[in-house]
Amino acid sequence: MKFSVSPVVRRSVEPKRAQDLPKLAQALRNLSKYDNLVQVTTSKSGENIIAGAGELHLETVLHDLEHEFMKDVPIVVSDPVVSYCESIAEETKEVCLSKSRTKLTRA
Repeated sequence: MKFSVSPVVRRSVEPKRAQDLPKLAQALRNLSKYDNLVQVTTSKSGENIIAGAGELHLETVLHDLEHEFMKDVPIVVSDPVVSYCESIAEETKEVCLSKSRTKLTRA
């Protein structure tokens, strides 16, 4: 069975104690093997970011991370960040004007 789900909700994760960072890195590797819908990345600033298909999915993943993979080592989790994308669905016959900072652009 193949799913086509893109991660929508992102949260950063870090251990409460700096000495638990290698344990967190190993737990995140195991978590990404355990759940194929989870994306684990490291940002340029060094934050470990977990992205999931929804808020409930991410809550269960974080529960598994803390209690199954980290063996009850306390972690700090940021507030969820939701990716929001909008697009144009169809072309309109109306003339639309938009303002720019330089007031030179018309669309």
